[in-house]
Amino acid sequence: MGTQILDLNSKVSRPNNHPAPDQIGALETLRGLGAVIVLICHLAAFFFPASFPNSPTAPQFPLEAWLRWFPGSLLISGRFAVSLFFVLSGVVLSLRYLGPKAAAEADLAGAVVKRLFRLLPMVAFAALATLALGRVGFLFHLQFAQTPSLAWLSTLNEWQKPLHELLRQAWYRPITEATALVPPLYTIGLEIQGSFLVFALLFLMRHVQRPRWILGVTLLIFHSQSLAGFVAGLMLAEAFQNSARFRHWASQVWIAIPTLLVGLWLGSQQLEGPGSAEHAVADSFLPPIHFGQYGWQMIGAILVLAVILGNKTLLRYLDFPFGRWLGSISYGLYAIHFTVLSSLGCWIVLRTPNGHQDWTTLLTAAVVSGLASIAAGWALRGLIDRPSQRLASWAGRFFARPRH
Repeated sequence: MGTQILDLNSKVSRPNNHPAPDQIGALETLRGLGAVIVLICHLAAFFFPASFPNSPTAPQFPLEAWLRWFPGSLLISGRFAVSLFFVLSGVVLSLRYLGPKAAAEADLAGAVVKRLFRLLPMVAFAALATLALGRVGFLFHLQFAQTPSLAWLSTLNEWQKPLHELLRQAWYRPITEATALVPPLYTIGLEIQGSFLVFALLFLMRHVQRPRWILGVTLLIFHSQSLAGFVAGLMLAEAFQNSARFRHWASQVWIAIPTLLVGLWLGSQQLEGPGSAEHAVADSFLPPIHFGQYGWQMIGAILVLAVILGNKTLLRYLDFPFGRWLGSISYGLYAIHFTVLSSLGCWIVLRTPNGHQDWTTLLTAAVVSGLASIAAGWALRGLIDRPSQRLASWAGRFFARPRH
């Protein structure tokens, strides 16, 4: 039955000039841009907290006022970037296993194992590096927590626990403990769950007659969770591989440009201030929704990626060397930037009297720690990320090979 489905897919019209799945450098660029948005979001949270609409303090600097409104608000829309990561993962993980040249089912089994070996080494390194810096006294964000708008930083003191307690917690719940040390790593646990869901759906799609019904039902079940982004990404990948109508729709300028702008605007809407558990909707006429956990920002990420993925012109323009390089360092940048801000960035401000009120000091801390984060991400690409990729490839081949 799975073979029959693949044969049906092979009959779908596919333009000769449409890029192959492994040639879409634009997706690397998008991943890199997402990591930069997360970096800028946290730079604003540390050094310009009034940039967020629900901040308890009014903007003191022109930059903070500008970042409150679109398009500036898109630069600090961390949840939009995370939503983009989830949808992108659904697309990238699925492309190879869909369409007329889909990889074999045995390869799909190996991909499940590869995902763990690909993600976990970076998590371990970031957590250990943060723990080491905290133990030697080079994490300074607790001093920042004395400012009312930065009180949320006071809860990030996991490294102060006894070492045996840290080891015990890391043994029983490694991702949770890593997240307690480095908050942005919470998405990695969701990445692992979402990856397994995608692989399970890809397996089911090979053995049922109506695979799109499976995807629709799954999206309905997980519609209020982050896993919805992975399912939406799989659906976009399926449309990219098998639907000429999807590519025709996205290639129409009068449709693509407005849809892209609406997606970006939605991505900037439900902004969350530092440490706040509530959504602050920028426009009162836009009601809160519960989709993909991040509401309108998830909708915006899906719309943006749908237009870019189906439009060969946008794919071509987003595929450039610096964008691909930025994508190649994105995982390391994402994993380590919060630690750099908590150490180097905070230290720069604290060493200057009244640094919290000095525009030049805050801007210097933001620029220096931002560049240091990018440099650290580049270093981790060679130190952790590439070895992890090789280890994951070996593990995938080992577990996917036939047993006699």
